[in-house]
Amino acid sequence: MAQKKSTLIEVTTQSGFKCKVNPEAMDDMRLVESITVLKKDGDLFEKTEAVFQLLILMIGEEQKAKLYEHVAEKENGRVPLKAFEREVADIFEAMKDSKKK
Repeated sequence: MAQKKSTLIEVTTQSGFKCKVNPEAMDDMRLVESITVLKKDGDLFEKTEAVFQLLILMIGEEQKAKLYEHVAEKENGRVPLKAFEREVADIFEAMKDSKKK
């Protein structure tokens, strides 16, 4: 049985990062599980792992690397956690909005 090809949507975060996401990722139990882990009380390691799983499901490994480059501090290359969290939240919100359309 042939799988239907999904249409990627381009997302631009508030800071200007552009990526392509598959809106069908919102219908993936792994994504739902990651969100559940983030919402419950738990240890930091488990939550960190859930954030990475969520991001990879939304934009993939290649675009994740580009996101790191986008938010990295110019002087030392450090990727600030708060900046990273804002970007992930923006991408997730854009995906949710795309499913409403």
